[in-house]
Amino acid sequence: MGINEDHPVETYKSLVAFATEALKVLQILNGGALVAMLAYIGQTGDPSCIASQAKCPFLLFVAGLVVGTLAFGTAYATQFSLFNETIRPSPTSRHMTWLWATAFLAIASLSLFSLGSIASLSALSAPMCKSECPQVAPAAAPAPIPTTSQAQASSPTDIPSPVPPLQEQ
Repeated sequence: MGINEDHPVETYKSLVAFATEALKVLQILNGGALVAMLAYIGQTGDPSCIASQAKCPFLLFVAGLVVGTLAFGTAYATQFSLFNETIRPSPTSRHMTWLWATAFLAIASLSLFSLGSIASLSALSAPMCKSECPQVAPAAAPAPIPTTSQAQASSPTDIPSPVPPLQEQ
């Protein structure tokens, strides 16, 4: 093959590689966001309270993962259709249908990541509902430290001894 014949083949290979990497990025974005939210919730004082607020972002990121995985499937179907069209040419070209489905799913996965990011920002930065989260009673105030005049006023006999006094016989 000459340079003019190699160019379309190499361009096609690079396009497939770029598309594969783009689909991987969608998975990493949505999966990484899920892991980051889990780590954040695990480090809070009351994870169950924050988890109730993070339900919507979780669902959006999970949906982004599912849609991104479906995009991998339709990308495979695109390549498989192209392969079959190369071997057995037919008047109908099915690979374009799969290609558009893949593009739609990839855009949907990116949109779900964006919506999940916005939802997580609003859910995790909003003040928590007092009705949803149990309130912790404030700790009792520590005993005041006696001043020097109070310390001098008390005699050593006022301090209870841990050892019982000796009894004389």
